[in-house]
Amino acid sequence: MADWPMPLVGNEAVQVLMDFWKAVAYVLPQEWSTPRSHMLTKGIGVYCLMSLAGELTKEAGMTGRRMNLDYFIGKLSDFLDRIDWSNQGPLHGFGGVSGADAAFSLLKQVRRETGVLDKVHA
Repeated sequence: MADWPMPLVGNEAVQVLMDFWKAVAYVLPQEWSTPRSHMLTKGIGVYCLMSLAGELTKEAGMTGRRMNLDYFIGKLSDFLDRIDWSNQGPLHGFGGVSGADAAFSLLKQVRRETGVLDKVHA
């Protein structure tokens, strides 16, 4: 992940990543438990969610929030379940770097529509 708000090294970086992915599994249990039916754990899902993780860590750094499981669950619960992660959903057919970028743009759009970004930048 590029552009971390503060240097994370060793176990601290690993823990932040583990907390992020645990939060994804918590917020989207059905999608997480049936990976063959959902884009969540396929390349597109992983790449766009890692971009989201980078954005959330930047926000944590800007607000002085600690990046832990509770932080990520709170952030992801606001909007992540509003996306259809199924193989037939809007991410179907996305591929490569451009597909991951388009998927991340969709995540940001859904997040913006929920008003979550207004709270961050207020």
